[in-house]
Amino acid sequence: MKSRLYVASALGILAFLAATGLSQEPAPQTLEEVYRHGIVAMKSKDYKQALADFNEVIFREPRHLGAYVGRTNCYAEQKDIKNTISSLRATVKVGPVDKVPFAYNTLAVLLSASLDPELRDGPKAVELATLLCEFSQWKNPTHLETLAMAYAETGDFEGAKKWQTKVVDLRRAGGLIDETKNAQETLSQYESKKPIRDLSQYQSLLREALKLGREKHYDQAIPKLTEAIRLYPDDCVLFEVRGSYYYVTGKDEFAINDLNEVARRKPPEDAFGSYQDLAALLSTSPDAKLRDGRRAVEITTKLCELTKWEQPNALQGLAIACAEAGDFEAALRWQNKAVELAETNPQKGWSSASAEMLLKLFGEKKPFRYDAR
Repeated sequence: MKSRLYVASALGILAFLAATGLSQEPAPQTLEEVYRHGIVAMKSKDYKQALADFNEVIFREPRHLGAYVGRTNCYAEQKDIKNTISSLRATVKVGPVDKVPFAYNTLAVLLSASLDPELRDGPKAVELATLLCEFSQWKNPTHLETLAMAYAETGDFEGAKKWQTKVVDLRRAGGLIDETKNAQETLSQYESKKPIRDLSQYQSLLREALKLGREKHYDQAIPKLTEAIRLYPDDCVLFEVRGSYYYVTGKDEFAINDLNEVARRKPPEDAFGSYQDLAALLSTSPDAKLRDGRRAVEITTKLCELTKWEQPNALQGLAIACAEAGDFEAALRWQNKAVELAETNPQKGWSSASAEMLLKLFGEKKPFRYDAR
């Protein structure tokens, strides 16, 4: 289901604010001048100034509905969900549903579908959505869909199915083919006893982390991945990426923890790179308590089987693992095979100098240690 968290905010809030009129008087003094100054600042994306103006208006006139709406929009535009919810809660306290239905709807959706469990509140969402449906005389499919979502969050999937079925009927009666299909997909989700979750925040964190990773700012990327995992631990990709970033920054214990989680969830054919990194750490970490040569041999043998014993990097990984396990005869055999294959089938990242260094080490019955990354 596509995210609807900010749709109501974008349409309803801006429409409400537009109705107030936009004046650009300098040096605001009166209450309305401060408010209009905040509107101008918000339209200019100066959210810090806009928030200061709206908060001043609310302090001076606690029932100034436009200031609450403006403040909410500032938080929403910045994707600050926690403060958006807080501001919406304050908005619906001072504004009746007939004045700000978009605020009731947006708040109910956020309380139902936020990824952060600390922000969800199913019973409150049901209360708000019920008020919305009463206001629209149980004929607005958007409001009914929000009510179904709220019931799903409380665990009442029978209630969710009842109202989502009504949404499907209304969408179909209106001849809205795409909307009907989306509504039916949501109904199927409720039939599987799954509530709606908005993934936009976690997806945004992942995109930001990947961008930072491409720029090699791993220490900045890792906290974003950690927050994404807190919000949506079901996505194994987050552990794969964070594990690789821990690996390249030398945080071996953290990397092994993440890569073990990947191995628990996925077979090697679906996470080849993560298994390679895990085997490398188990074979070469400078920290003896983290190494496990036997397991590294098991992993790298499987990777060689998957590549039909024809990939030099995979064979070299097996050789390194065998050396860690103390089988230097096997280490030399597989390293020589890797070098032989690389002469006719070189791979990205293959280093002839490193390969020769490993042959020398194994010939001296020494394992390889990855002391610097």
